[in-house]
Order: sequence, then C-alpha cells, then structure tokens
Amino acid sequence: MDLNRFAVDLLWLRVGKNGGSETFIRNILDGMCETDRDFNGVLLVSRDNADSFEHYKTDARFSIYECPVDSENIGKRLLWQNLHLADTVKKLGIKKCFEPVYSVPFIKTGGIEFYTVIHDIQAKHFPDYFSWMRRVYMDMSWKNAIHKSKWIVSISNYAMADIEKEYPASSAKLTMIYNPISVKKIDDHRAKEIISEYGVLPNEFFLCVSSLLPHKNLEVLIHMMARRADDMKLVIVGVGGALENKFNELIEQYGLKGKVKLIAYIEDEKRDALYSTCRAFLFPSVFEGFGMPPVEAMLMDKPVITTKCTSIPEVTRNEAFYVDDPESIDEWIETTDLVINDLGKSQVFEKTISSRSNPYSRKKVADKYLDLLLLK
Repeated sequence: MDLNRFAVDLLWLRVGKNGGSETFIRNILDGMCETDRDFNGVLLVSRDNADSFEHYKTDARFSIYECPVDSENIGKRLLWQNLHLADTVKKLGIKKCFEPVYSVPFIKTGGIEFYTVIHDIQAKHFPDYFSWMRRVYMDMSWKNAIHKSKWIVSISNYAMADIEKEYPASSAKLTMIYNPISVKKIDDHRAKEIISEYGVLPNEFFLCVSSLLPHKNLEVLIHMMARRADDMKLVIVGVGGALENKFNELIEQYGLKGKVKLIAYIEDEKRDALYSTCRAFLFPSVFEGFGMPPVEAMLMDKPVITTKCTSIPEVTRNEAFYVDDPESIDEWIETTDLVINDLGKSQVFEKTISSRSNPYSRKKVADKYLDLLLLK
C-alpha cells in the first residue's frame, strides 16, 4: 500500500454555504499544490460539488473520485458516508482519510485511519443556537471522531484546551495546526473601482467580515455608528440568516442606511479590495475557535480592533487593538477614534504579522498537514 496516498473527504462541502470551513479546506489544498512534497491525494467529491474541484487535476499529485451522492441532500449524504465511505477508500487502495470537519462515519470504519479537524465546540458554549437533537448529534459526532481518529487537529491553542477539557479522552490524539490564510493585495485603481459598487471611498469606512450569529456581537458596531458624528461608514460582509431582518430594522431605526452597508458573502477579489481600502477592520466577536478575518486584515497591513475573547489574542499575536469590554459602545468609539486620529502611536505596521515569517501561509500550514498525513 502506498504510504504517500491519502483520501480527502469533501462530501460535506456545499459550495458557497460552509463559510470558514470551505475557505479552510480550499486553502489547505491550494497550499499542498504550492509544496514540493511527494504525495498522492484523492479528493472524494460529490455529484454537485465536483466541478468546483476540477482545477486540482492540473496537479498530478491530486486525482478526483466522484461519489454517487449529492452534498445538498444532507440526510442521504450522511447515510452514504456511514455505509460506503470506508469501503470506497479501501477500494481505492487507501488507508488514510483526511476529514476536514468532524464527519467521521459512525459505522463501517474498520481499517481506515482518520485524521480529523475539530474547529471548535461552539454548541457547548452557545447551546441556545441549536435544537436539543442537533446538540446531541454534535456531541456524539465529536466523541465518535475522537474515538475513531488516529489524530485530531485543533486550530488554535485555545480550541485545543477547550476540546481537551470537554473531552479528556482526546488528549493523546490532539495536535494543533493554525488555519491557513490567503489574501491578495489589489491594485489601487482596481480596488477603488470595486469598492465604488458599495458606495464607499478608500480609507473612509470601517470593515467587518462576519456572520450574523449573536456571539459575533455585531450590534455594538451598529450602536457605535449611530453615535459617530463623522463621515465614516461601516461595511459588514457575510451577513445573512435569522438576524438579518433585526439588523436592517436597527439600521432603519437609527437612520443609518447611508452609513452602514450589509452585503452578502462575495468573491475573494471583492473581499480583498475592501480589506485593501478600509480605514480599519473591526471584529467584535466574543467566541472564536480561530477567527480568520482579523488575521486576513492584519496580513493586508490594516489596523484591527477586536476583543480579548477566546482565541482572538492568540491568533492576532497580541498585535491588534483590543477593547476590554466587547459590549461597551463608549470603548468602541474611543478605540476607533484612536486608530483614526492617532495611528502614529500604534505599533501595527511595525509588528504586523505580514512583515514576519507568516505562520498562516497556505504552504506552511499545508506542510504541517502533509507531515501529519504522511509521517504519523
């Protein structure tokens, strides 16, 4: 059996609907392409996500195997994974399977070594987000992944300690690998052209990239904008879901339609154009297993204002501006004013991770995953 051969389970991926998890695995695969390592990766794709992975065929180290299942049909996909995934991997002559999320089958896994990523255990901290059935299922899935996997990857030291505390049996299998981050600086002219679509000008807006879940704490930014007397605007990218109507009502209530822009998830070039031209990046979240957006902004040499919660100080390497009280509107106003009016006193541009050896580069992170898959 070829020890350099491994499968990557991508059946869970619904194109454009998995948020950070999708960005994570695509960055890993892109990073693997950037290495000079000898490996043979077989991407297990579904009928309805296969096209989005076709370009990996240009790298001879990757091949594609399309499974007879649709990712959008979650129930049938889970059933197929449990009944057929392990047999499929074995049929391909593979012993190792990389699970980028915690979807290790509950049955019929004999003979396969699983390498699984648990990004966070959010449901343990915010049970109200999920039905009791969903909470039970996730708890069972995490326990199953820990039991059946050869290695469990956590994405920050915070996440690793959190998993180990909740599931002590994971201790012997846990390892930490930071998330890969990929951003691209956009030409000034092109960036200005792109952001004009959103009615903003360079350096005259704050940016936030985030979902609209309660723990993202975005309401504090709306209240802050209502109290600002200047012409700064706020662009929030990635909104959607149950709280969108509430946010639109709040914006209407404060008369902020011209100052606060809510836009859906956008392609990387548009996102990076906004990163490139914002005055500062704001990230008020109170819970993250990693927290990619503030790191993305720092890699674009932008000052980041965020919180001291969970993994955020760790992954931003204590090099951002931090509010002590995430819900204090006064503190957000004070800190954003500091960045706008007195940036010269900050150390952002001297200390930013983009000027150092970047621990979040796709290639470096991919190398660590290849070490795990090929050597352990």
